[in-house]
Amino acid sequence: MMKSLKIDYYHDAYSTEAVNCIDQPIAGAAGNFNYHNFFYYCFYLTLHKNWGFAQNKDFVETRNQILNKMGLTLKYCLIEDPNELLSSIHNLLDNNCPVVIVPKRRTLPYDYTYGDLNVNIMHGVLFTDYDLNRSVFVVRDVAHIELSGAKYAGTGYGLFKLWLSEEIVRDIWLKTNEIYRKEDLYFLNKILFIEKNRSSKINSFSELIEDFIENFNFSHNNFANAIADCSVEDFLDNGFVANLRNTYQLSMTVVFDVLEKSFESLSQNIEERKTFHEFKDKYLRSRYLLISKLHAAALRNKFIESDEKKKIINEILKNDNELYLLINELYIRDKKKIQGD
Repeated sequence: MMKSLKIDYYHDAYSTEAVNCIDQPIAGAAGNFNYHNFFYYCFYLTLHKNWGFAQNKDFVETRNQILNKMGLTLKYCLIEDPNELLSSIHNLLDNNCPVVIVPKRRTLPYDYTYGDLNVNIMHGVLFTDYDLNRSVFVVRDVAHIELSGAKYAGTGYGLFKLWLSEEIVRDIWLKTNEIYRKEDLYFLNKILFIEKNRSSKINSFSELIEDFIENFNFSHNNFANAIADCSVEDFLDNGFVANLRNTYQLSMTVVFDVLEKSFESLSQNIEERKTFHEFKDKYLRSRYLLISKLHAAALRNKFIESDEKKKIINEILKNDNELYLLINELYIRDKKKIQGD
């Protein structure tokens, strides 16, 4: 007996430099209830990274600020007894609740880092199907496990399928929890799942943009704040630089992709589409050059002075203001067309 949830492969998904390998499976889980929820979730996640306030750092509650807009709730259940793991996943899938676990990559036998004690990266795995007769689960993973994922997926990014035996799933669970007991207790014995428990406020890309225009505040700029607070030591840390680039440059490809999906005028008017892409290229290039400039200066031990920092911050604020004005202009233009029709 095969139980399957309706979740797409999302071949046009994002790189994990833009949306990390835990949030993409969560976005895919949201897509079980509405295909476009995947993109709505990634869009809001990017907004919160770039302009949101970190009011609550709890993993589940932070994501529910996004998912609640779609009528969804992310929850977790504690599996104290490993013998209850498989039946718990079965029961949740039976109730149309996709399941996400967060193992360490080195516990995944299909990952090229399997068994490598030097790799300590967390990773998200989405459960969508099971077959009791064959004692197997179908899981979805993102193809950023390039050296291994490409062999299975054959396509770029997206949630490709893997068939795992119950024995393998149990082994992943046990090995991960053994690590979490020593290092990080948050995900110890936890499986995540998403359920629908209210009406969705966001049912289309137009409603998504309308919610953004009416409710989101661009005034708190995390990129500008990161530059203002950074030190030479920060920029000598490759991890810090990589995080800046992923969070404030590469993640913005999600915003532009969703904007292009949202505005009818961009699909119908060649000139407007050209203007939009020119702005996108200019915006992303500016962020790339700003981060590269700071990194290069730090490597030469010639960190920028406060006046130069102010210039960089002003450029960030100027570009973000232009982005907001562009979104607002496209929104008003599309609304007038709809009303005119």
